[in-house]
Amino acid sequence: MTIIFFTYDMECAAASNTTTEVSWDSVSGADEYRVAKLPSNPDTEPDWAETDETTNTLNGLAEGTKFIVQAGNKHGWGDTAQCEFTVPPPTCLTTHNGIAVVWSDESSKLHRTLKQADLGLSVELLPSHVIYSFGGTNVEPNTAYTFTIDWWHTRTGPPVGSQEVTCTTKPAP
Repeated sequence: MTIIFFTYDMECAAASNTTTEVSWDSVSGADEYRVAKLPSNPDTEPDWAETDETTNTLNGLAEGTKFIVQAGNKHGWGDTAQCEFTVPPPTCLTTHNGIAVVWSDESSKLHRTLKQADLGLSVELLPSHVIYSFGGTNVEPNTAYTFTIDWWHTRTGPPVGSQEVTCTTKPAP
């Protein structure tokens, strides 16, 4: 019997706020791979998906979900590699007196709340909203504004994630 020790790099690339593409380097001597979300209870065995490919798409995720991958052959499974799913932050588009917060995931099924304390902003965004823009006398030129974004799967459920993004307005013309 041969004991196998595989080393490989793994990447998680978010495709949306609930989906990630997990990929890893091909491992010499491996016949197959298995990938799983780590369960919240450490005493529970992960639900493995086996593949002979070096990529796998995982759905229905929340911020902070951890994944593990193992390479194997007829002698057994090697060590695991791990990565963590993070939701990509929105992009800021700014002028000297306006800000637009833009999400790249047009297919998202998430509800969002966008908050900014200095501007007194708190707005609920439905899943179809991928951009929110505003401006006016309260928005100062050359100023950084930090927004808090909470998101959840249903309007009545608890938030499944939160993040902050800072947008800086342009200097006055």
